[in-house]
Amino acid sequence: MNNRAVFFRTGFFLVAIIGLMSGCGRKTLPVPPQSLIPHAIEDLKFTQDETRILLTWTAPARTAVGERLTTVETYEVLRAKESVAAYCEDCPTTFTRLAQVEGGATRKNGKPVRYQYQDVDLDPGHYYIYKIRSRNGRLVKSGDSNLVSIKR
Repeated sequence: MNNRAVFFRTGFFLVAIIGLMSGCGRKTLPVPPQSLIPHAIEDLKFTQDETRILLTWTAPARTAVGERLTTVETYEVLRAKESVAAYCEDCPTTFTRLAQVEGGATRKNGKPVRYQYQDVDLDPGHYYIYKIRSRNGRLVKSGDSNLVSIKR
């Protein structure tokens, strides 16, 4: 076999291997398995006084598929602010990330862990709408919690 034939066969083999390794179809960000995603928080509540709004919630004890969850890395606190004149209960709302609360164990001494966040950056004459998301990594986040809406 001459050098030209060896070169041609080697080149063909390399092109075939590269083609097989690249795959086909559209590439997107990896999607985490549902067994890692925390269940959405369902008990977001608030209390308020003249200077602040205090949000409280219980750490999710299960994943989105019902498996036991022992820790949550962080919680995202999201807020929308609308003036009373512009507020529409059924209209879509744009939320911005207000804060990140450090997570931890979902249970301590056999009891669910409660978390809280205090918002003091408030203006009178506005509606404040809040929701929370649990996160266990950059791409592993829960669905939205229930919404709470407060008029100041």
